[in-house]
Amino acid sequence: MKITILGLFLSLLTFGFIACNTNVKKENSTTSAEPSRSIETVETKFSSSLKPNETILLHKIYRDTIVFSEYNDGGDYLILFGKKNGNNVSLIYDREWTTNEKYSFKYGESIKIKWKMDSIFLVGDGGSLDFREHIIDAEKMIPENKQATIIFAKIDSISLSQIKQNEIINQSIFDFYKTETGDQVEIWSNKMFGRCCSNTDIRYSEILNFSITTNVSNKAYPASNLSDTQYRTAHAFKESQNIEIFLKLNLNSEHHLSMTNLSVDEILQENDTLLKPFKLSLVNGYVKSKETFEQNGRVKTIEVYLNNTYKGIVQLMDTPLVQEFSLDLLFTRDDTIKLVPKSYYAGSKYNDICISEIQNNLGAITHFSLNDKISLTGNSYSYTNYKGNYEYSNLGYNQIKIREGLKPVEKRIWKAYHHNYRLACKVEYYNGKLMNVISYFDKNGRILDKGSIKDGNGILKEYDEDGKLIKEITFKNGIIIE
Repeated sequence: MKITILGLFLSLLTFGFIACNTNVKKENSTTSAEPSRSIETVETKFSSSLKPNETILLHKIYRDTIVFSEYNDGGDYLILFGKKNGNNVSLIYDREWTTNEKYSFKYGESIKIKWKMDSIFLVGDGGSLDFREHIIDAEKMIPENKQATIIFAKIDSISLSQIKQNEIINQSIFDFYKTETGDQVEIWSNKMFGRCCSNTDIRYSEILNFSITTNVSNKAYPASNLSDTQYRTAHAFKESQNIEIFLKLNLNSEHHLSMTNLSVDEILQENDTLLKPFKLSLVNGYVKSKETFEQNGRVKTIEVYLNNTYKGIVQLMDTPLVQEFSLDLLFTRDDTIKLVPKSYYAGSKYNDICISEIQNNLGAITHFSLNDKISLTGNSYSYTNYKGNYEYSNLGYNQIKIREGLKPVEKRIWKAYHHNYRLACKVEYYNGKLMNVISYFDKNGRILDKGSIKDGNGILKEYDEDGKLIKEITFKNGIIIE
């Protein structure tokens, strides 16, 4: 049955809301859509695929949960598509949503929605009146196992002070980053990258590093830029690429091998505590310049997983400064940390998302127990682990003295470097004994006399960085003759 607006009004005055309580499937009324339009009939009860077993009332607010599929803004109306209980659903949304980050959902995400049935005018056919589901508000659902409080990153004051060690008044952070084009050491951060120019009193944790990779390939802005110790490079990706960033202990570290003549897993056990809590610093955005930082997107929130188990969500700062965060979890030798960016600060010009650098050195963040068990002091390197105790003396030039329980190592090529990163020497060890000197250089790359040592027998010459001979050392069968 259909009645006019006037009839409906009079009926309500006379009978109150009795008609609304009848068992009629649809009640109809008429309304004047626009002053120039003719009177048309209007339905007041509807059905909807969002609630297929309910009668939907005009303008009543309903709440639901759906799985988001996509937005479509290519038609006369803006449509949000999703699924509920495996069935396709669609709702009209307001244009303001397109600029509101709150509604930036990803395919497959569960969202809570508020919606109502409301009128629209269909284009064509004289603008006929119709009724569709309109979405009023929505928010992403957080699974029960992710109901943790957001962890907020903060400025990494230690790394920042190391970068700005030669601070100049009115110099911006971008000016500091630019310094690395001429002298990288001047803004080097030991916390971010490890020791730069001295091994004096170095701790074992300082020779441990993360291996950092992602699932996104970008030849121009590769994932290797995340750990290249260069602030002015960046890894870039699109939001649609659903990037995942993986951090593992680098078990194949050449630096570790050069410092100890042993691989990481020859020293560390799989259950050794490395980090507790887990701490990490990074540089968000593309900080090559103020313009590249602002024009490209930055990460806002990032989920943290330990061996694919969700551990928390971190909100990063929208700043070019080094920032850090901490989660209360245990990280050991064979663990994998996965970082999954979930929301972003929009760039003013490009839709690329960028991260310039992620801390790759563990020296400043390892658990104190690691350096209590494994110590490197002066030129004497001693370790205590489940394989026994052993000592490595006079780095690079003398023998390994086996105390107990150490399995003999295979043939190793060991490299040492000058403070300016030039190769100092390359030597060959076999089962912990110095066998041959392959090459020797001063800090300027000039070739030095490598002595007469061959197959563990002969004279080894030791030089300072300028190539000045310090002393000659006699070896027999790879061991120093006192």
